[in-house]
Amino acid sequence: MITLNTHKHNQAPSGLLEFYPALKRYCKSLTKNAWDAEDLAQETVLKVFKKYIAGASSQQSLITQALLNKVAKNQWIDQLKSKEEQKCELVKEPSYEPFKHMADLHSAIEDLLKHFTEQQVLAFVLKEVFQHSQQEISAWLSISEGAVKGTLFRIRTRLRTSNLEKLKKEDPYSQELLEIIYEAVIEQSSEKIMKYITLNPVLRQKAYDKGVPDCPSCSMSAA
Repeated sequence: MITLNTHKHNQAPSGLLEFYPALKRYCKSLTKNAWDAEDLAQETVLKVFKKYIAGASSQQSLITQALLNKVAKNQWIDQLKSKEEQKCELVKEPSYEPFKHMADLHSAIEDLLKHFTEQQVLAFVLKEVFQHSQQEISAWLSISEGAVKGTLFRIRTRLRTSNLEKLKKEDPYSQELLEIIYEAVIEQSSEKIMKYITLNPVLRQKAYDKGVPDCPSCSMSAA
């Protein structure tokens, strides 16, 4: 909490402090809680003090309850905007196009299927190409959100470092799935992929790659 400096060189005049109780009530009507209201009221008083009183020529006569309320409201609006911008920055996902630098799309998808399980490739394509949420993908493929995050992190890392050769997968990949993913990406529609998942219940029952456990620590990197 901010505390008003009432040292003799920076002491707010009694006229300004007289408005303080009403100002605090107004601030509480804005913030809806006592702690934020107290901070907002003190910030408002300090701001008005610096602008109208602490300068070379005092303009204390201009200070009114209406002025204080207006300053408080503007201050609160600025704080809300700042918090919203910070929130957006946290949840905003970095732009990433998995096939942007791959000249042969068909071969690129084939490489993924050679090195990762069908579930992993589907999770990756649904997220990176079609921007479905991790929660949706988790439900569609019957896997945990942690597994989805772990997969995104792993495949992104491998693609960025062009290091797929070290990965080996025992199961052969589905040529049918390769063509379905290829057509879906070309058409920019995930409808065919969703139909494939629906018509292949075995896919939903397969164990997720044992080498890729849930990855809570990768959540920020894979988000």
